[in-house]
Amino acid sequence: MSNIGRVPGAFAVRRALAVVAIVGLGAVVAGAPLGATTPAKSTGPKLTFTGAVKGKAKGINQFCNESTGLDGLQLSVSLTRFSVGKDKYSLSLGFRGANYAVGEHQFSAPKQGATGVIVTFVGDQGSGAWTSGDGNGTATLSSDKKSAKFDGDLLAGSGVALTGGPGVHVKGTFKCTKVDKL
Repeated sequence: MSNIGRVPGAFAVRRALAVVAIVGLGAVVAGAPLGATTPAKSTGPKLTFTGAVKGKAKGINQFCNESTGLDGLQLSVSLTRFSVGKDKYSLSLGFRGANYAVGEHQFSAPKQGATGVIVTFVGDQGSGAWTSGDGNGTATLSSDKKSAKFDGDLLAGSGVALTGGPGVHVKGTFKCTKVDKL
């Protein structure tokens, strides 16, 4: 073979480029770009229950809406169709008016003129309903006004029709990655 017209070292360069291409393709096929690190832990909603419902929620769907109500702007967070054990549940939080502000806020009973964060928790197929009462928990809205942590007791029943049955303690977090404006 003649070396006429060949650039010295060209074979080594072609070989190095082929190795880089193969390694890069392998990383893309494996689902990780070159230099990727381990993904961060999920920032999705987390819920833990004790009392009449016990366990950690799995498979939470989250919806966040901002709208204008009688008390001004409000953030409604719905955590839906999640499982605790074999049953399915939904939980919603409403930060209304003065409570749609950064900081810690008390839970409130769902009534006209409520002054706190309203929390409702219901089971699918009639497996139970619980609601917040005045001062029986807190929710702390973060500075982004899209995430919060909350911790408190929910009373058996819904709205003003409390049953006096066993309550539920809920502790959780959420972070709205998308807030729909209504």
